[in-house]
Amino acid sequence: MSFANCIAQSTFSKIIDLEQGFDQLPSDLNFRNNEIIVASVHNCAKVSGFDPCTSLTFFDFNGEIKDIKLIDDFRLTSGSSMTINNDILQLVGNDYLNNNIGISHVNYNFLDNQYELGRTYIDSTNRYLSEGLLHTSNNNYVYGKYDDLSPGVKIRGFVSKWDKDFNNLEAIWSYLEDGFVSVRDLQYTVDSSFVFIAHTTNAGAGGGLPLHLIKIDSLGNTLAKFSLESDKKSINLEEDSSGSLYFNINYSFETSIAKIDSDLTDIIWEVKLPVDNHTLNQRYLIEDLEVASNGDILFCGEIYCNHEPNGLLVGGVIGRITSTGELLWMKVLANENLQENSWGEKYRDSYLTHLQELPSGNIVAMGQSWQLFLDFEQVRSLWLVSMDENGCIEGFDCDEKVTVLISGTNDVLHDSQKISIFPNPVTDRLEVNNLEGLFTYEIQNIQGKILAHGASEKSIDVSQLISGIYFLQISQQDKIYQSKKFIKL
Repeated sequence: MSFANCIAQSTFSKIIDLEQGFDQLPSDLNFRNNEIIVASVHNCAKVSGFDPCTSLTFFDFNGEIKDIKLIDDFRLTSGSSMTINNDILQLVGNDYLNNNIGISHVNYNFLDNQYELGRTYIDSTNRYLSEGLLHTSNNNYVYGKYDDLSPGVKIRGFVSKWDKDFNNLEAIWSYLEDGFVSVRDLQYTVDSSFVFIAHTTNAGAGGGLPLHLIKIDSLGNTLAKFSLESDKKSINLEEDSSGSLYFNINYSFETSIAKIDSDLTDIIWEVKLPVDNHTLNQRYLIEDLEVASNGDILFCGEIYCNHEPNGLLVGGVIGRITSTGELLWMKVLANENLQENSWGEKYRDSYLTHLQELPSGNIVAMGQSWQLFLDFEQVRSLWLVSMDENGCIEGFDCDEKVTVLISGTNDVLHDSQKISIFPNPVTDRLEVNNLEGLFTYEIQNIQGKILAHGASEKSIDVSQLISGIYFLQISQQDKIYQSKKFIKL
């Protein structure tokens, strides 16, 4: 069974400050046994304001939410930041509480549904921004970029080697000294070496530097390097069972998926994604690659193109390429809700960031869908889509060039700025103003648990709640309003 869900306001709005949310709401995707696991970054309410937090949301293979776990004071990285090893799920993030002089990490235990949050120091002279996590049998590898404060050097790429529990930093290696450098998508290869993408750019408007694929041994020594001309970008790297590597190449209005040999000497093939004859040519931003069980290459990301009759389409794209370089199919997934910018131009906005092949052969992908308040304020929703191996979604025409997934009426969260609650903080009763007629409500704590619900026309009894931070979600007829935070004394 496949599905297409916009999971958001009725679930996530109770723990997210939607107007101040991070750009990367969905941050990573994985699965275990019969569960799909989505890791997302949010702003969570504190008495002093809003601070970053991370949620783990567990879905069954039909797209139904089974559980949500909230991890406070943890900012997950936006790359490949989640690994699963038997009964332990590991996450890596940036230690924003300590000025990014190290990393933060989480061990989540599936057996007891509990997690441990740790912060590990690297050094106090540099600021580290991790891009992802790679787990091997004995070690964890965190990679990314850091501010090098030595003269003449701006940002350098790094790979750090840790023990499996993040107790000891065993080694840290840095690469490339010119310009701004970031290590992306580290892979452990079949010959027990490592390969990563090093994305380099110049500071300011001077243009780009070459894109590098770099192969290193277990001691961090460079074994091979493959470079592409300047201004080309890539953030995704995957290896198949033979040791061949696949990566995406983004260059202006041209995007391709390429296969290179394990020694990084020759590109075996390069598939350019199709560009239609639009006024604005189709262009892509590929966000994720996966090698399917049969050796095909799956990809997903974002597409920009003109789509009649509505003009600019910013949508999700997902496709499949054989191991010999044949594009089997490519689908464009659109959000039905039209938005309007300050020039009066209407457009659709949504995109995909991660995908996985399930044991059944179905493909599940996630991303963000942008929604509108009635006054054109924008909010984000988690977009979760499952399709069969041919890219077909149940209930939709598989031959349509653009698949419109989201209803324009369901799951749209209405702006609650006109609604006020008083007093806040509150002791006994919470008054709801500027809303006429009967409404229903739910009260939820910051862990996502519903503690009270009912119907009212004016006030809500909160006297039974213990002291803390809560969210009030109000619904009236077919409208769901953005949640309101309140403090119970």
